[in-house]
Amino acid sequence: MNTRQKLNRICRELNGLYHDISTQLGLSDSESMILYILYDAQEPLTQSGIAKATGLSKQTLHSAVRRLEREGAVVLEKLDGKSKRIVVTEKGRVKAAQRVRPIVDMEERILDAWPEQDRQQCLLLLERFREQLEKEIHAYETGQQDPAVGSFHL
Repeated sequence: MNTRQKLNRICRELNGLYHDISTQLGLSDSESMILYILYDAQEPLTQSGIAKATGLSKQTLHSAVRRLEREGAVVLEKLDGKSKRIVVTEKGRVKAAQRVRPIVDMEERILDAWPEQDRQQCLLLLERFREQLEKEIHAYETGQQDPAVGSFHL
């Protein structure tokens, strides 16, 4: 197994673990992602911002937000045009504390157990990978890279 395959296996396994804990906490994957992002957010986020951050399709995001709205966990506030922001209600804050905080606590215990140098190295490498992947995707989208050979056109 090469490095790329190992990275993808680890990412799939992490997704599976987050799925398992979300299920145990009574959340769908999409609800878990949305509540998690809203839990950490310092201000209300737009639906498009959450879609970009989670990778959820607009339809999946819309359905999950509607469920959370019916439960009284969030309210939608219309901004300009079609844009809406999602605001967490008091009931939503309680739900996030009950359902999201356990996940956050697990992550924090793991990271707190690592030496600071390991935490910083992990973040640095993940950020570097994300930035480079973003550049590769942009090059592909703009036709500056031939996906068949993986080399850039000049």
